[in-house]
Amino acid sequence: MPRPRPAPALSRRWGLICGGGLLLSPGTALALTADEAWNGWRDAAARSGVIIDVENERRSSGRLALYGVNYLLTSEELTVRSALGDITLVETGDGTVRFELPPDYIVLVGGPVESGGRFDAMLEVTAPDMMLEARDAEPTDAGASQPGSVAYTYAAPQVDMALTRLVVDGAPMDGSLSTGLRGLSGTHSIGAGAEAVVSSTLNAGQALLDMDFANPDGPGRIRMALSVADVASTSLTTGEGAAEADLSSMLAAGFATEGSVLHGPATFEIGMTGAEQFDMSGSARAGGLSLALNRETLDYRAQQSDLAVTFSGSQMPLPEVSVGFAELDTTVAMPLTPTETPQPVQLTTALRGLTVSDGVWNLFDPGEVLPREPATVALSLSGAARWLVDMFDSAAVADAGEASEMPAEIERLSIDELLVDAIGATLSGAGAFTFDSDDMESFPGMPAPEGTLNLSLIGGNALLDNLTLMGFVPADQAMGIRLMTGMFTRPGDGPDALVSEITINEQGHVLANGQRIK
Repeated sequence: MPRPRPAPALSRRWGLICGGGLLLSPGTALALTADEAWNGWRDAAARSGVIIDVENERRSSGRLALYGVNYLLTSEELTVRSALGDITLVETGDGTVRFELPPDYIVLVGGPVESGGRFDAMLEVTAPDMMLEARDAEPTDAGASQPGSVAYTYAAPQVDMALTRLVVDGAPMDGSLSTGLRGLSGTHSIGAGAEAVVSSTLNAGQALLDMDFANPDGPGRIRMALSVADVASTSLTTGEGAAEADLSSMLAAGFATEGSVLHGPATFEIGMTGAEQFDMSGSARAGGLSLALNRETLDYRAQQSDLAVTFSGSQMPLPEVSVGFAELDTTVAMPLTPTETPQPVQLTTALRGLTVSDGVWNLFDPGEVLPREPATVALSLSGAARWLVDMFDSAAVADAGEASEMPAEIERLSIDELLVDAIGATLSGAGAFTFDSDDMESFPGMPAPEGTLNLSLIGGNALLDNLTLMGFVPADQAMGIRLMTGMFTRPGDGPDALVSEITINEQGHVLANGQRIK
């Protein structure tokens, strides 16, 4: 299927169109009268390039009725039209404005595709019994100190969006797509102006996605189903940079964001039928991610627990393959712009409790020589470093590359965790190093390190014996490996245990257990 061109600059505007009848725009600044509330909503839409047209308005005491509300967004990448229908804003008398929203509305989306043609889609959004209220922001709300700051509360037992028509290059596509939220609730706290602070929370008892399309490349169908329980998200965003087209412009304009998304039990299914068949299904107990991003720093963290995935397909050598792990962790934290002094950096990747089905094991170990306990691979680094050039300045990066200059400078690095526990052997380690950027001679091409790394290997000899027994390592090579290992290790505590202390001193000498090897 030809794919629409990406349009990252439209994400905020898309929220105004599809979410206008649900959550409002995150840039809206509302007062407590119905007219001021509507003017604030319309002004926020205009700042994002959205035109709102109203066929008729009727005012009465504390009440503004809007008839035939239509949204329009046009750009090179996308055209979005939405007929929201009738909306009523009501001053409740207790300091809030209540939005009476239509239970359903239509969104029309169109734009170019890679083939040179275009696509056109119709989406139907339904949100019966949606509750949305606005009030003055309280001191505890983000952006409350900004004039015109407003806080929102919303809830809905059910929100659904369904694709009712899709035409690509003039040909109707055979398929369906639907998404939904159950037990939705949340809040927004919204400031005003170019430096508006927007804080939000969202909770949903369940998120659903279901897709079924005819295979555009041949006979058969492609399907996908997803169910995620206990979804909870928070976000805090500053600045109008979110409407910019690229990350560098967004950050330069003052855009900053931080937030998190957590989820509970999740299941998914993906399948393809036709000339080739493929099925994948899986589940996870819980997971989440967090992100903090501004002009100076990036901090990204993701975690999944108890993930299990099963594959099968006509092109696979086995009837079925199952893979699972107990825990997956990823952390990336670093500065983004040049600084006078080094800033904290962190990199963590860990895959714990990895398991694969016996069918996979039997492909290379049919005699079950190797232990099949769950495996773990983990690496955690921390330290301090700084950029010497602005990574968002492509010209500066190019100049540094042409001059063969280092784009960054590292001051110190700690190996907080090094762990490989698999097939009967465990390698672990930890250490710390400092780096002298003025000395690029001791270790050509890099700052001279100084520090110590401690390593431990348990079960290494038994693993080597097993690999020799299986024929993966010839006996004469196994002997050479043992002799080489003996040069860098010494016996540790317990049977089949080796340890090694690798030290780099201030003279640039490399020592293994006190013996100089460089």
